[in-house]
Amino acid sequence: MDFEGAIAGKKDYRSVSRDVDNILQDFKKQNVDAVVVDLRSNGGGSLIEAIQLAGLFIKDGPVVQIRDRIGRLGIRRDMDNGYIAYDGPLVVLNSRMSASASEIFSGAMQDYRRAVIVGDSSSFGKGTVLEVVRLNDLFSLIPINFNAGSLQYESSVFYRVNGSSVQQLGVNADIVIPSLTEVMEIGERFSRNHLPYDEIDPLSYKRYYPGFESMTAELAKRSKERIAKDKFFEIILKEQGIYEKYRKENRRSLNEKERYKEYFAEKKLQDESRKSPEEKKSKKEDKDGVLKEAVNIAADFAELQKR
Repeated sequence: MDFEGAIAGKKDYRSVSRDVDNILQDFKKQNVDAVVVDLRSNGGGSLIEAIQLAGLFIKDGPVVQIRDRIGRLGIRRDMDNGYIAYDGPLVVLNSRMSASASEIFSGAMQDYRRAVIVGDSSSFGKGTVLEVVRLNDLFSLIPINFNAGSLQYESSVFYRVNGSSVQQLGVNADIVIPSLTEVMEIGERFSRNHLPYDEIDPLSYKRYYPGFESMTAELAKRSKERIAKDKFFEIILKEQGIYEKYRKENRRSLNEKERYKEYFAEKKLQDESRKSPEEKKSKKEDKDGVLKEAVNIAADFAELQKR
């Protein structure tokens, strides 16, 4: 979101929810069967945009609960008067680096049973609301001739409509797709002095897909079968094993020959994935095996829904 443009009242300020709405309208003209929202490495941004983005996929209802520093609880709801931009099969792809506002969207889609969440087993786990205060605004009565910068701080905690927080634990995936970020120590839980996970009372909201759990189980079964046969994920699982091995070790050889031996063992695996026949034949946009599997899950979702 272009915060300055919005504050200035510009009609065409940059807005992720408006951009996505336009994309979805184009998808409708193309009669798409399913949609994937890729939020990997998305660190979040605007709380308002996260709420409006969720509103494109649900008719109405609460999207997030927010508790401020003195304990007051507020409920933020879908604000578009029943408008739905897209009501078909939806898959949200997360990673360990999906955080904050992207977790608000993912959590709402999961609680409403509106989307299947796939990717790393959980997202980052940042369940706090960031405030940015421009210090120049506080110096209106003092003549200063320099940019005083801004102050950033976390002012509130947000909760999902089911009452759970995303703090520390993040949003858990319905279907896990192997990746290197899955085994990395990324997330709020690995930070010192982080706020703990907690819960509040759930709200009343609509669940969209009857039999969602059984359908998700079938999607997970199909995905697991594909992954077991896929060369891309064979390499990923090997790289995960090497990463875990070195992460648990607390020493490195200072012997040049031994260190080179370790280095070339790691490099060999990376080269294998680049030299595989499947990778050479595929288009550049198809080389992302995790995204490709998310698309396969979306295709299965569309098929099961038609049944």
